[in-house]
Amino acid sequence: MAGLTLTAHCKTLTPMLSGGANPRETFELRAQSVKGALRFWWRAFHAYETEAKLFEEESRLFGGKMHNSSDNQWEAVASSFRLDVFSDLHTKKVLKPGRGSGFGDNISSLWGDGIRYFLFPVLHHKGMIHNSGKGGKPVVREGLRFRIRVFVPDGNKAVLEDMLRALWLLMNLGGLGGRSRRGAGAFVVEKFRPALKELSLSDVPDFDCGSYEEPAKYIKDGVDMIRNKWFHIKPPFSLPDYTAFRPGHSEIHVCLDPDCRQGAGALKAMEAVGQRMKKFRYINPYEEARQMHHALTGEGPTQPKFKVLEKAQMGLPIIYNFRGRGQFDNKREPPKIVGGYKAEGVVYDETRRKPNEKSEKNVNRRASPLLISCHVFKKRPYAVICHFPAPILPDGQRIWLKSKRGDHDHYPKAPTGYDYTDRMLKTGDVINGKKLPSIFSAFRECRKLYSRPRAVASVSVQKAAKPLSRPGTGSARPPQASARPVRPTSVPEPGKSLKPPALNSAPEPDESLEPEDLEKQKINCLRKSSARKDKLPWFLGEISGPPSESGKKQKWPCILWYLEGETLKKEPDKWYVRNKQLSSVSRVKQEKDSLFLCTKKSDAHTPSQGQYLYNIAAVPK
Repeated sequence: MAGLTLTAHCKTLTPMLSGGANPRETFELRAQSVKGALRFWWRAFHAYETEAKLFEEESRLFGGKMHNSSDNQWEAVASSFRLDVFSDLHTKKVLKPGRGSGFGDNISSLWGDGIRYFLFPVLHHKGMIHNSGKGGKPVVREGLRFRIRVFVPDGNKAVLEDMLRALWLLMNLGGLGGRSRRGAGAFVVEKFRPALKELSLSDVPDFDCGSYEEPAKYIKDGVDMIRNKWFHIKPPFSLPDYTAFRPGHSEIHVCLDPDCRQGAGALKAMEAVGQRMKKFRYINPYEEARQMHHALTGEGPTQPKFKVLEKAQMGLPIIYNFRGRGQFDNKREPPKIVGGYKAEGVVYDETRRKPNEKSEKNVNRRASPLLISCHVFKKRPYAVICHFPAPILPDGQRIWLKSKRGDHDHYPKAPTGYDYTDRMLKTGDVINGKKLPSIFSAFRECRKLYSRPRAVASVSVQKAAKPLSRPGTGSARPPQASARPVRPTSVPEPGKSLKPPALNSAPEPDESLEPEDLEKQKINCLRKSSARKDKLPWFLGEISGPPSESGKKQKWPCILWYLEGETLKKEPDKWYVRNKQLSSVSRVKQEKDSLFLCTKKSDAHTPSQGQYLYNIAAVPK
């Protein structure tokens, strides 16, 4: 069979950081980088009965190692395709780092504070690119054109279709190069040569969104098509141990029309997200930061007292730098760095309460489960925000807060929920009476394509991780087709393959999952609610936004639902629930989209008092 060749002509929409042999000096978009990104998205949207099968199919397509049961050996296999990348690089597009003791190009006139925040690893706070010896590297401006050429030697269309599905995900949900999870490296495929319609391919999403009326429908149709093709198991789905899409655990949102005065096109969406994220993450969670700061300045105990590091929900490592006393006690003092912490993973003996800081298994990096990609739809900027939760650390490890002074180390646990990320995305927060708006509030419209049911939001994400053996070790018995997924010891990053799974790993139990259909879920909640003795009807309350007021007067806006026969109806007018009412019921979460039972009157004999709700109760299990 004759070989197949397809070339995708692409253009970047946001700044890109990418390098080759000398990444601090020269920009280079390499084929290995693109292939690694395709591999990541292929893996993130595949689901098999066993992880052994996932590893086998990934190796068959991208290259890797496969087990030969006849002689019990792991054999190297080549990729089923060849990939080449060509860049049309112009010097005026490249922003260069500094040399010697100087800084590089000044980008403060090109991009706003939000984009500079996302690119902070290579930028000085004055808005200039760092010296190449101090972390600076070339940054390419938006508008770079490049080509991705895929050649399938045996002409197998199934291989080309798999590559195109992965490319569609990479284009719409991700990006290329450094900081791609924070909006950098976003691109669009402008055309194919030859045109896709000439190849008669099946189950490949449309790369041209022009026939759609809005981007949410375009993204949803593409994801659904790929999911139906690549998911080889049925719900309920268990929480993956690496960054992957699983309905019921993962979230995908499309946010349209950023309310931002800076930037244009995709840059405007990236700027809006960056501005909100920067404000929200500064000394938030406040109590964590305050305790660390006071431990370093001698204003509190030698070690912080909190037991869980909530901010680690966004990935590891985390670098903390505290600039003087004024950050936490409102004193006007000149800012100066008084010290800080670095947060990463460490093997921890819970019995002896002792860390193993020299262990080779210590996890010093966990990529963020939040992926942001910025685009333009018919001149309307939008951002696709994916939240793909997975365990922050493998079982048996804690967070190691390494003090820069060396005598204030602390070992809190990894977070087991997503409250911090949910507040940052959806509801915002209030720190010392100052409102921190959410990322979603920076856009005029946010569409929820896949969501996590509220009952799943607080499920523990730090499950036991079973070790995987290297090639040539373990039992010669091949994995059984009915075995459930094996848990890896670490989270695979884009561009890296999964380690070969142990051949004799034991299965683990599945987790239960709430129904995806939110309307059906609300109907079930009302159906299951038992009648009240005072005969007041139950309503289903749904928190619809961030709280207003502060302190004892704080209240949450709500939507009220009720059943009329078998039909779910929405109660008109505005409704509110007091914060103290929510806090009195442990199973009701104080966040947007939370559900709870309530009544419109306090009892059958007392008239309704305004638009406040009463008798708050948790929804039936």
